[in-house]
Amino acid sequence: MGSTVKEQALGLNSIPMILLASHIPGPFLAKVTDLWHLYHCWGGKRHHKLIQLHERYGPFVRIGPNVISTNSASAIPAIYSASAPVLKSPFYEAFAPGMPSSFTTNDNIYKQKKQILSAAFAPRKLEIMEPLIRQHIDTFCEKIAASGNIDIAVMLGALSIDVLSDLCFGKCFETLKNEQERDRILEAMENSVQLVIRTKLA
Repeated sequence: MGSTVKEQALGLNSIPMILLASHIPGPFLAKVTDLWHLYHCWGGKRHHKLIQLHERYGPFVRIGPNVISTNSASAIPAIYSASAPVLKSPFYEAFAPGMPSSFTTNDNIYKQKKQILSAAFAPRKLEIMEPLIRQHIDTFCEKIAASGNIDIAVMLGALSIDVLSDLCFGKCFETLKNEQERDRILEAMENSVQLVIRTKLA
């Protein structure tokens, strides 16, 4: 489990993040430049490096002049709850240039979008969705049982795509059954995420 708190974290806009982060341990280069972070993102091994750093330094690690990584479950409510005084980093703006979403906005716009979406995730609505989700989970389990050795990350990605496409568009993309379609979509998703990270950190 990991998370990153960027500048403006904790809503303390008047205090430079670099002062807040000064006592957080981490690699020396990460304290003075974002190039350290960019290097590990570019190589696609950032998640492995973060695990190593947390094993060495503990639950909070400085991975950039204005960036703190945490693997502490207790930090989740402080960062992600609706009432948390935490603003999303400008980093997230790269995911929706010119078209903010509920995942990239702050303050009142976020609350308005959340209010619209929250109805779909009410307990009764989730109960209605459950049979459809279970169908895809059954397909997922059947594919695993029949395939022997598999890349679980790829299969879980396919499961997520099939569930979301069915719920959001009313038509499943069938990526659990169609490997070519699965690989095409997952590759596009991976490339888009890497492009966002590299563009924003560059």
